[in-house]
Amino acid sequence: MNRWLPTAVLVVPAAAIGGYLGYSAGYVASQGGLTGIGAILIVLLAVGLAMILVLVGLVLRAIARWRRLARALLIAAVVLAAAGTAGYAAVPTFGLGYRPPIVREATGSASVELAAVDGFATSGTSDADCTSIADGLAAGLIFAGNLGELRDGTLRASLYPGGPGRPSRIELFIDAADVPEGSMVPSWGGEVEVIEQSGDSTSGRVRFDDLPIFVDEKIGPPDSSWPATLSGVFSWACEAWLDPRATVPPPAGGGLRLELPGLDIRLDQAGRVTCDFEKDSAVAGLTSLGSYRLQDWPLSVSIDLGGEPRIGDMVRVMIGLFSKEPPPGLEYAPSWEGLALVEDLDAGEATGQVRLDELPAGIDPSIGPPPTGWPVALTGTIAWTCA
Repeated sequence: MNRWLPTAVLVVPAAAIGGYLGYSAGYVASQGGLTGIGAILIVLLAVGLAMILVLVGLVLRAIARWRRLARALLIAAVVLAAAGTAGYAAVPTFGLGYRPPIVREATGSASVELAAVDGFATSGTSDADCTSIADGLAAGLIFAGNLGELRDGTLRASLYPGGPGRPSRIELFIDAADVPEGSMVPSWGGEVEVIEQSGDSTSGRVRFDDLPIFVDEKIGPPDSSWPATLSGVFSWACEAWLDPRATVPPPAGGGLRLELPGLDIRLDQAGRVTCDFEKDSAVAGLTSLGSYRLQDWPLSVSIDLGGEPRIGDMVRVMIGLFSKEPPPGLEYAPSWEGLALVEDLDAGEATGQVRLDELPAGIDPSIGPPPTGWPVALTGTIAWTCA
């Protein structure tokens, strides 16, 4: 019994250490990216420990009275290496590697009521995006992208429902695209009082009182015409969570009809239309390249349908010349960009129509003067169908 005691004393810890280091290296490597460097360092540590055992064993082997211990050290080195290899291999074999947290998504609706705020026009019930907490079914974020217009700026909100020992918080802010370039984007935020809320936070109502406007010490406060505080009630409701295994459907073809009365525009059969989708198969946007020609130059047309707009909402439209070079005599190619009114839309945005009302031309004085001979604004309609 005593004969094998030194071996057991060394081999058992060597097996445990090797297995742990092998598993750790495999787990770190499974995360991908630069974490592979960490896995290499762990492997080098295991190799270094095994080499130390071997070197000490070889040295002691030359001394007769320490040969039994030397043999135990050499056996321990082999066991450490074998256990490390087994631990590393066990990670992919038994699915023990890193698994990213599952975060679920769902569509929903939201609305806000502001108290005593001049210049606010509510949009009624707005579409919302709901995001769950990691590896859970409770809502962790409610984002509403169009709660109404405050001083000609689109009011948005992000609500973070609280939990045990964690208060609920909200941030209301103006769409940066509606604020002059270089200006501070107005935002108001703070804790809220829960009026009612479901157990999984997927629906409820919260009250906020005197949320202060955010002031950046480096940039300074926003325009003083914005409200210094906001008070009101925010309500939301999320639909059922989408399957987290769901993937975004591949792009599909479609058709587009562009009408710009009074302009030299014609259909070009050589053009193509591409529709992009969201996880719930709703159309996220569409792009037409060369389907129409304006003054005999091919056009590109893009419509952003993200956020599941409804009839009466405004969506962003971009129209420009589909050409690498500008027309002769111009410094840059003409383009038009702005918001268009949704006149018709089916449930999944697969078919619809928007109206352009004086869609302005983009002007870049840093490149050159406004393009002459081209419309300064576009008025008309765009209708589409996605397969």
